[in-house]
Amino acid sequence: MITTIRIAGVDYPITYTPTPELENVLAFIDFNRNIIQVNNSYPKETQQLSLLHEVVHGVNYAYSVGMTEEQVERFSRGFYAMVKDDPNYKIFEGS
Repeated sequence: MITTIRIAGVDYPITYTPTPELENVLAFIDFNRNIIQVNNSYPKETQQLSLLHEVVHGVNYAYSVGMTEEQVERFSRGFYAMVKDDPNYKIFEGS
């Protein structure tokens, strides 16, 4: 799994942890601290989809796109499916 990602010129370290602050949460992005946390108590694909979801939130925030949570979720799932379904397109390590 990747450990950092750059969104609009800002590096976001990514941590994978089942910390109490992630109880019942798959992942979250903190724009004040520039970090992404992913709950690693879920299966690998759920973690990847959750990370992509948070990255879309980051792009949405950085560029003031104005996507709703539902739009972020749908876009994330569609993009994730495209990446997973096309063996020639690699975005995740080891995929």
